[in-house]
Amino acid sequence: MRSHRATLPGRLKVYWSGPVDIPGLSPGQTDYFLDEAIGYCCSSQAGDSGAAIWDDQNRLMGMHIAGIEGVGAGQANALYGPIRPVLDTFRVSPWLRSGNVAALDAPRAPALAATVTRSGSAPSTNSTDLTELEIIACTLWGEARNQGEEGMRAVASVISNRWRTGYRRCATARAVCLDPWQFSCWLKTDPNLPRMLAVARKPDGPYRQALRLAEELLQRTLVDITRGARHYYAVSMRQPPKWARGKYPCVVIGDHLFFNDVD
Repeated sequence: MRSHRATLPGRLKVYWSGPVDIPGLSPGQTDYFLDEAIGYCCSSQAGDSGAAIWDDQNRLMGMHIAGIEGVGAGQANALYGPIRPVLDTFRVSPWLRSGNVAALDAPRAPALAATVTRSGSAPSTNSTDLTELEIIACTLWGEARNQGEEGMRAVASVISNRWRTGYRRCATARAVCLDPWQFSCWLKTDPNLPRMLAVARKPDGPYRQALRLAEELLQRTLVDITRGARHYYAVSMRQPPKWARGKYPCVVIGDHLFFNDVD
């Protein structure tokens, strides 16, 4: 970590996603949600927030968020956020004071393990080496590749509507897609997860369609065909999800029922 004080060594420890409650800020309520932050060991201090995190090859990895108090020796005592998703969202490059563009990296150490904050299957951490465009395309492919372009456009509309409205405090389309337990294609227990991650490297026809839709979504030119829906589920489900009780679909597209009246 390179702060205003000094360059401090650190060591990666764990990938982490979950709600954060800042003591004294809003008692009993979640203040914000961290998506795929990375815990690491470093002698950080108050005032270091925003410091750049670099790897040993002088590649920019992320930005220091905060220290963690009350942890044991050898455990992660600080958090940083990967910088690549931010740069991808705004389509910018990090320039150094020297006038050169900083090299980027988003390494995934084999020893790192995902930490979940409730029971169930956590979203896969294999998404960290994909761009936001690829994350969206994978989600469309994973959720609706058998529904044709219209079916994938409908899922893209839901992602766009959640992003546009800041649903569940998701500030980016990437965060919407990887929001825990929202899109089942990212669950570790989904049998198609390995195929979905592989198709990003060896695209097939549906994935290429998904990429085009993802570009429209990020450029905010995607036409919403779901009447503002932020929820959907497949008609093949034996039991409708609890959130759908007493609700009526605003549109049916392919094998999915879409809803725009769910909080």
